[in-house]
Amino acid sequence: NSYEISTMVSDAKELAKNGADGFVFGFLDGDQAVDINSCKLFMKSLSKEYQCTFHRAFDFILNMSNPLQTVKDLGFSRILTTGGGPDVSSSLDELKILLAESKEVDITILPGGGVNESNVAIFKRFGI
Repeated sequence: NSYEISTMVSDAKELAKNGADGFVFGFLDGDQAVDINSCKLFMKSLSKEYQCTFHRAFDFILNMSNPLQTVKDLGFSRILTTGGGPDVSSSLDELKILLAESKEVDITILPGGGVNESNVAIFKRFGI
């Protein structure tokens, strides 16, 4: 809602004043699609361009034709994701697909949510 976005914008401005050089956030609408207007509003409200990563809300996107391109077009440079599952280990096939698609769109996929010493070698083999 607009109050939450306003609070996040206020917090982001304070963080920026204190040296933050990037932000991790993301908004979905009621249809579980990227909330383009809220993402644009948040980015526009910052005083300059920052490195922005779309967070794990990405894992809950439904019914979207090309979410990678949409997120890239909004100005995000990265997407933090498990690949859609509860953790990265349960979504390896989906992560492989996202990694391949991300090269076409020129956006970075950051596997997150369960990456640890027992599975990090898998991601190294993926080239991450």
